[in-house]
Amino acid sequence: RQQVGFNVRGPLRADRLFAAASYELTNTANYIDVAPGRPPGNPALYDRFRGAVRAPNANHAGVLRLTWTPAGAHTVDGLWSTRYLDGEGNFGGLTTR
Repeated sequence: RQQVGFNVRGPLRADRLFAAASYELTNTANYIDVAPGRPPGNPALYDRFRGAVRAPNANHAGVLRLTWTPAGAHTVDGLWSTRYLDGEGNFGGLTTR
């Protein structure tokens, strides 16, 4: 398992415009044990698919925030957030991967 991330923030214009950004990656090397059924007519039919199957999973997450203070009593915030999940799964259906 690997996990890495960062966060940076600071003023873009003194006392008026601020920015913050963060990113996180979680990368996990999962394995799924596959134990296929054994049909009565031919019990060894699916034995070649038996065993541990690699099922990696990578989760990317990011946030960007801008804060603007046009006057002392007012603040305007903008926030953007995203997530991208990439992984292997869907094991155990009628077709093998």
